[in-house]
Amino acid sequence: MKQVLVLMTTYNGEEYLDKQISSIVNQKEVSTHLLIRDDGSTDATKAIIRSRIEFGERITLLEANKDEEHGAMVNFYKLLLHAQKEYISKYDFFALSDQDDIWVSDKLIKMSENLINNNKPELVYANYCVIDTEDNLVVEDVSAEIGLDYKNPLTLMYNNSFAWGHSIIFNPKLLETICIDDDVIMSEFSHDAYFAKYAVVCDGIKYDPRVFVKYRRHGNNVSSIWYKFSLSFLSKGVNLVREGKVYANLVNANLLLFEKNNNEYIDTKIVDEYMSGLKLRGIQTFSYFKKNNIYRKQKSRDFNMKLTYSLGIYKNWLGNIKKIEIKK
Repeated sequence: MKQVLVLMTTYNGEEYLDKQISSIVNQKEVSTHLLIRDDGSTDATKAIIRSRIEFGERITLLEANKDEEHGAMVNFYKLLLHAQKEYISKYDFFALSDQDDIWVSDKLIKMSENLINNNKPELVYANYCVIDTEDNLVVEDVSAEIGLDYKNPLTLMYNNSFAWGHSIIFNPKLLETICIDDDVIMSEFSHDAYFAKYAVVCDGIKYDPRVFVKYRRHGNNVSSIWYKFSLSFLSKGVNLVREGKVYANLVNANLLLFEKNNNEYIDTKIVDEYMSGLKLRGIQTFSYFKKNNIYRKQKSRDFNMKLTYSLGIYKNWLGNIKKIEIKK
C-alpha cells in the first residue's frame, strides 16, 4: 500500500475542517499521514485536530511561533520546507490540502497512477468542481471553464491559475530538488503555482481530467474567485495599472523560480522560449500568443492579458521578489 504525506495548513477553519479531514483519512487503497501546520488559530481549529489525534488517527500538528512571520503563503511554504527536511525518504508521494474542501474517496490512488518516473521531478494536478457553503454544486467542471491547453508548457507559464494546491500531488524527487529558501518563503507568491511551474520547466507536469475535489467557496477563502465573470468586469474597462501589476507578479514569480532552481532537471528550452516571448512587443506579442496557443477563455481577460504583454506595462514593476499588493 502506498504511503502518502498530506500537507495542510490551517487558520480559524473550524466550520469545515472536520469534513475535510474525514475525506483525507478515509482515502481508499493508500495509507495517509496528515501533517498540519496551524498559523495561530483562535477558534476551535486546534481542538478539532487534537481530538482526532486522540482518537488514533495518523495526524501530526505543528504550530507556528507567535513571533514569526504569518500569512497563508508563508505558513504553507514553511510546512513544505519542514516536509523537505524531515519526510522525503519516508513516503511514496505527497499531496497538498486546503482546510475546507471535500476529497473524492479514491482521489489519491487514482491520481498516483500518473506518477511514473521517480528519477525526475513529477507533479500531477487534476480537475475539480466547486461547491458552496452548503455543499451545493456551483461549477461542475472547472477545467472546462478555464479552457487552457494543458499540454503546452508555454500556455501554463503565461497563466497563473491552472493548478490549485488542493488538486496537486508530487513525487519525492520534486520535493527534494525544488528550492524553498527565505526569498521564496517571504515572496508571498503562490506556493501551488511555484511547485506546478517548477514541474513545468522540468518537463514533469501531468494533468488528470477527472474531478477529485469538491472545492469550497465561501467568504473566508484566501484565493480569489476566478470563475465569477460578469458584466461588472466588462464595465470596469481595461485598468492598465492593475493589469500591469497582475502580470508583473506572474512574471516576477517565474523569474524567481528560474533564479532559485538552476539544476540538472530544468529544461532550458522551455525557459528560453518563455523569455524570448517576454521580449516581444506590439503585434509580435499577439502573433506569439496565437502561435503557441496561449490564451484565457474569458475573451475580455484574454485581451487584457495580451494587451498588457504587448505594451510591456508589467515592466514598471519587474524585479520585485515579493508579491505586489493589488487593490480589488
